[in-house]
This record gives sequence, structure tokens and C-alpha cells, in this order.
Amino acid sequence: MSSLRRACLAAALGVSTHLFVACGDTPAPGTAPPPDGAVADTSTPPPPDASAPDTAPPRDAAPLPDAAPDAAPPPADASDASAVDAADASVVDAADGAVAACGLAGSRLCNLGETCALDGDCGAPNVCEAGVCAAEPAVRTMADIPSLASFDFQGTTLVYTIRTADVYTCTVPGCADGATVPNITQSLASNRAFPVSVADGYIQYPVATAAGSVFTVAESRSLDGATAGPSATVTCTNRLGVPTSPPITASHSGVDGLSGLYKCITDERLGTAFSYKWATIPGATRLDRVGRGSPSKHTNGDATATLVPGAQTIMPPSTTVQSNTNFVSTFGTFLWGRSESRALPLELVTSPKSVGGVDITYPTVALRFANRVEVVRQGVAGNTLSVLAAAATTINIDDTHLYVGQATGLGRCELAEIATMNRCTLSPVSADAVDAPLYLTATHAWYRSGTLVRRALK
Repeated sequence: MSSLRRACLAAALGVSTHLFVACGDTPAPGTAPPPDGAVADTSTPPPPDASAPDTAPPRDAAPLPDAAPDAAPPPADASDASAVDAADASVVDAADGAVAACGLAGSRLCNLGETCALDGDCGAPNVCEAGVCAAEPAVRTMADIPSLASFDFQGTTLVYTIRTADVYTCTVPGCADGATVPNITQSLASNRAFPVSVADGYIQYPVATAAGSVFTVAESRSLDGATAGPSATVTCTNRLGVPTSPPITASHSGVDGLSGLYKCITDERLGTAFSYKWATIPGATRLDRVGRGSPSKHTNGDATATLVPGAQTIMPPSTTVQSNTNFVSTFGTFLWGRSESRALPLELVTSPKSVGGVDITYPTVALRFANRVEVVRQGVAGNTLSVLAAAATTINIDDTHLYVGQATGLGRCELAEIATMNRCTLSPVSADAVDAPLYLTATHAWYRSGTLVRRALK
């Protein structure tokens, strides 16, 4: 501490007032620094704020004699210029940026325990939790949204609905900036609505408009709502050529764009005649995540599975003719039934055929029904096998595991076990209630749990 600071301290402890005045940078009127040699001190005086203690009486603590030939203080020794008071060092470092700023806006990624704002500020695989870089928890809440109905995500953008005609976006984790996307009004018609999805920066959502017999059933818009994207249409008329609005059976957003399956009623005499038609928004593909399952279509990497009911026609006077329902998969095709004589599953999912150009060992197609999960037995056309005799809320699949959501949590079993032992022994992934949709990435499973969007490490 400098002699100047000690003089100030002395004043604070009760030294006479005229000494306290000497704490200022300007000598009191009528005073001057002591003449050269007035104090027999041959040592080099320390610079201001020097950390070395000074045991000599403070020069500022005595009345200053009149007139001195040199009013300037002695220069600080250059060898001591680097000395900094320890108490001030941290302030200097922080002010001068001695510790380089971290994060996306800094020159390096943040380490564990350092302050952050986004996951991207932290070095992988760490994440930003409560403003601090930390190891990622096994199950993480990405958003809590009252009345959450459906969601999809791309990057750090969450797209979601809350059972209104609006569509919303926010940034995850946290979803603190949730906002309505302008220029989007989705259809709430029970026979037309499907869960919202996002691909290539475009939100895909249901609509219900018509121009004659051409029904627009799906539209897309950019994440900011400013740009309209492609739409999907279905043409449907009855036997008299009258336009008939087609209800939706299934929808899926995957590697070949958005697909919706619609049922066109063509004749209602003496029974019902109908056929099924696809409506698509091509080009908006997703390769970074496995999309949710649907009753009639699922895509995963280089594999596709579809299950489309056959048509039904009326032959006067009262004969009903049904065509075949074929289960078409990258791994084979077999007869499912006749038209709607066998109900569709609640969800259909397929594994990829290959990963990185190498065929996987146990390709699998799985189907969810109300009280069981079945798989297609490879090489046995038309046969399925129940591997899990329990109710499931949703399912999905990757190249190694079948994921099963239940009211008690998310579990998974190995495709190898299914193929070689005809069973599915679930290993727990999370312990909270799981609702659709369920998405899979290379590292995580994303799902809804009530009002929560959650992400679990695989």
C-alpha cells in the first residue's frame, strides 16, 4: 500500500485535520514537498500501490516545509512497474479482458462452470444449464408449454401448437421467446388436422380450402411466416362429379417430404365406395431426425414402409368389391387384408436398411396397436409377431433399437433380441410419462410428456 494511502488511513483513524487534507493530489496552500535530502533515505521509493510494505513514517504525515526546489514526486523505479496490488489485480484483469471471453461471441468455447447463455457456448458434450456450462443430464426439459398439443424441431428452433389455429416457435432450451408465427392459420377440423412439422426451415400445417374438386389439405411457410412454401392438394368427387371433402387418415414428415393419406368417398349408395389418395409436399426433407410414426407411412434413412387400405367399390345392385391392402416395405411386400377389413395400426415405424452404405444386421418394421407392439418377421410374408404384450403410447426405431413410450417412461430393446429371441426386453431411458410425438436423432430421443418437451440421451 502506498504512503499516500496510509496517510488517508491515518486521517480516518483520527490524525489531525491538516494531515487529512494532505491526502489530496494537490498540496495544501502554503506547503510544498520537502527539499531534496531532507529525509535521509537512500532507497528507491516504491511506486503507487506497491505491494511491498513501507515501515518508514509516512512523509505525508508531517507538516510540509516551505519551498522546495523540486515539487515533482520521485519517479517510480522501472523494475517495479509490473508490481500490482493483489486486491486490484482481478479488477484489472476483468476490465482488460485478461481472461478471454468464451462462448459463440468469444474466442473460445466455455468450460465447465463458466457462465453461458446458449448450449453452443459450451464445449460439446456439455450444455448450458441455468446459465452455467454443465454436463448434460440424462433427461432434459427443453420447454414447458401450457396446453402443448404437438411439436417438431430443427436445430434450436421448436415449432409447436396448443390446440388453437395458431402455430408458435421458440428457441430451446428454455423457450423463453415463444411467439406466434404470422400468416399461418391451421385447420382445426377433426377430419383434416394433423400434427405440425418442420423441414428445411418451412413449417408444414393442415388447411381446409377448396377450388371446385381440388382440396388444398396442407401448406407450408418459412419459420418467420414471411414466405409461402409448397402446398399439397387432393382431387375428390363422388360418382356424380360433386366435390367431396376428403378426411385425413395419416400424415408423416420424413426423408421424402410431407405425406398425407386422404380417404375420398366416391359413392354412398347401398354402402360406401371409397379410395385412398396421397397428398404430398415434396422436397422438404428431414435427414437429421427420424420422424414420428403414423398409421400408414414411415420413412427412415433409405427405408420406407407404407400400409394403404385398398379401394372399395359398389357393383349394382348391392355388391361390394374390395381390393387388397398391401403392406409395402423396403424389406418386402405382403398382403395385409382386404380394404378396411383389417384395421390399420395406430403407428407404423421402420428401421433404415443401411447406415453409411452398410446394411444393418436386423432391419425391422414395428406396429403399435392399442394393447401390444408387433414386428414384421423377416422372410415370413404376411406374418407379424407380438413382441411386447403391453400398452404403449408411441413407438419409434433406429438402426439398433426399438423405442417404446409408455405412461411409466421411455424404454428400448435391441433389434437383435427381437430378431433372435422373438421378444423385447425394455431397458429404461426415462421414467416420466411419454406421449407422442417421439423423434429420434443420432444422440437423443425427443418426446412430449404432458406440457413438457423433453430430450433424453440415447
